Amino acid sequence: MRMKKMRTEVLVDGRSVELNDFVQEIIGRTVAGAVSALKGVESDWKTIEVRISREEHAGAEAGSRRRVREEASA
Repeated sequence: MRMKKMRTEVLVDGRSVELNDFVQEIIGRTVAGAVSALKGVESDWKTIEVRISREEHAGAEAGSRRRVREEASA
């Protein structure tokens, strides 16, 4: 059974990133394979959307450095 061609699109900060056919296939099949393995996902899905965002926690990073220094001096 031959799999249908997938259209893969990547947006970074709202701007489309150009992908060649090879990269589209790699990203598309990787994400589709991972998502299809999840419980509750139907095998005849039409669209998969994934959003990844960075949460900035300036205080959290400073706190982890403080803990490392405290552990080193103990």
